Amino acid sequence: MNESRTAIASPHDAVLEAAQRGDRKAMERWLARHERDLHRFALQLCRDEDAANDVLQESLIAAARNLASFRGDAAPTSWLFAIARSFRAKQRRRRVGEPSSYVPLDDARLETEALADEAPTPDVAAEGRELDHAISAAIDGLEEAQRRVVILSDVRGLTACEVGEALGISVEAVKGRLHRARVALRGRLAPLLDS
Repeated sequence: MNESRTAIASPHDAVLEAAQRGDRKAMERWLARHERDLHRFALQLCRDEDAANDVLQESLIAAARNLASFRGDAAPTSWLFAIARSFRAKQRRRRVGEPSSYVPLDDARLETEALADEAPTPDVAAEGRELDHAISAAIDGLEEAQRRVVILSDVRGLTACEVGEALGISVEAVKGRLHRARVALRGRLAPLLDS
């Protein structure tokens, strides 16, 4: 199990303690320990690699600057996710009216060619794409608040408490949003899964 997601920082985390005292190498190690989870979260928030990388970079910088104030009351990822969520909100305000993503045609062609070598049979690939598309569309169709809770809980595997900390809401609110989101997803996906 991933230690950065499950362990709440304790006062016995020597790397964290050293980083909070100003040890640059320890700070780099502590941030690197959580970078992958933070990047995945940013990708799920942004749904765009460039935007996610911007959120990741800004979040890591903010975390490095404010690491001394991290008390360890919650999981480190909860603290980092809250920082990322804040930067994503700022990013969205700046980018109102811009397309959500750009895919250069050359990149799309190269990706298609690379995948062709490893492609499963056409029937299996079509079924997989149909299911992936249906799940993504169903999640995308959720209200923003429900979508975030589903991604953190069901995709990332965070506990209700960790989701609440990351989003700044109560555990009861997490559970309510998650229940409503799952009911909506079940309704949208039932016809596809029954066939």
